[in-house]
Amino acid sequence: MKADYRLLIDNLLDLTHVTYIHKNTIAGDPQEALVPVSTARDGDAIRVERWMLGFTAPPMYDLARKFDEQGRPLAADKMAGAIYCNP
Repeated sequence: MKADYRLLIDNLLDLTHVTYIHKNTIAGDPQEALVPVSTARDGDAIRVERWMLGFTAPPMYDLARKFDEQGRPLAADKMAGAIYCNP
């Protein structure tokens, strides 16, 4: 898709939109928006962390960590409403 790269940066850095735009996939409890983000610089790298302790995993994350009887991750068709790429 042709688009200005700054739109992608804006999307990835704006965590405030997650709880209402992605509420059925990667968001969970709206209170997650209040969890502070810690940012640290290490040379040319930036580390961003956000510990979500005490929250239930959002739907897509919860499904992603589930496995079938053979220990394989669930297929993409089991991840309703999720955009998923299987290499």
